[in-house]
Amino acid sequence: MDFKKKVSGFSPEAIEKIRRYSWPGNVRELQNAIERAVLLSDGDTVNAHNLVQEGRIEGERLPPRTR
Repeated sequence: MDFKKKVSGFSPEAIEKIRRYSWPGNVRELQNAIERAVLLSDGDTVNAHNLVQEGRIEGERLPPRTR
């Protein structure tokens, strides 16, 4: 996808966070996480905090939210 954003790479912390997570959804889940992180990045580097998604933090699953 073309997001009209230039991202030159990932911070070392972001790479480590990607490596720590088990990716049960495999390549599709990884692709979605990267696309979202690019959209959330506020510069030309994807940082670890850009990789936080619903249900995931620091590479671990969280229990579902209750309303």
